[in-house]
Amino acid sequence: MVGGTQCFLILDALAKHLSGSLPVLEVVWGRYTFHLLFIVILMRPKSLRGLFATTHPWLQTARSILLLAATMAFFSAVKFMPLANATALGFTWPLLVTALSVLILKERVGVWRWGAVLIGFLGAVIIIRPGIEIITWTSVLPLGMACVYSLYQILTRMIGHDDSSMTSLFFTAVFGTVVMSALAPFIWQPTTYWMWLEMALMGAIAGFGHFLVIKALQMAPASVLAPFAYLQVVVSVLYSWLIFGDVPDIFMLVGAGVIVSAGLVIVYRERQRTNVQPLDV
Repeated sequence: MVGGTQCFLILDALAKHLSGSLPVLEVVWGRYTFHLLFIVILMRPKSLRGLFATTHPWLQTARSILLLAATMAFFSAVKFMPLANATALGFTWPLLVTALSVLILKERVGVWRWGAVLIGFLGAVIIIRPGIEIITWTSVLPLGMACVYSLYQILTRMIGHDDSSMTSLFFTAVFGTVVMSALAPFIWQPTTYWMWLEMALMGAIAGFGHFLVIKALQMAPASVLAPFAYLQVVVSVLYSWLIFGDVPDIFMLVGAGVIVSAGLVIVYRERQRTNVQPLDV
């Protein structure tokens, strides 16, 4: 989960950079088209036929719609606001996943995990507090992304034991490519060699990141994994500072510390609950 969310952060940074020169929908097209190309190269054409085999065609379609909507909303958000702020606002999704895990998946979530998730959410609120001026229509975009992405995570969990991770990855790539290719002629702007290279990198990173998250959700409850993704908020502060020149203030640093602490509480509590020993690496 940590590796997958860090891939998404690199993806978001590339999207922010590209959206400064290209329409957001064109950037989304590049992300999905090269995502699909990445899968085709990885699996080879002879192996692709098996990826269409699914026991949940409607759930796979619903997942694909949700992920495409989340991508469009968040790429639009990072175009108009700092990456760290958009990431913090969007990271209400792990809290929503925890709630939905109880309601839909009937997972048991203890007081410690509920508390850690709420503390992590508080850390995100601390990060965005100084930027109250950004609470405009643009703030609705990452919050909307959080809603649909949490549902995407739940559906991924529901089909994880029946469909392979590559099938789930393939469905989202095909759906997004087909839809965005239909829209591309209406919004297309000329691209440079470096823009094509960035879009290709986006596709590869997106594919690999989603593969990691899908595999994680197949092996552990969504409510356990969700808090680990808060690390993406912490690293987004560094990306905003080093790449885009958004210097963090004291509220940003305090919020990041709260989020990291919440993640460590989750790790410690889960080891106690399952008697898992630290890995010797």
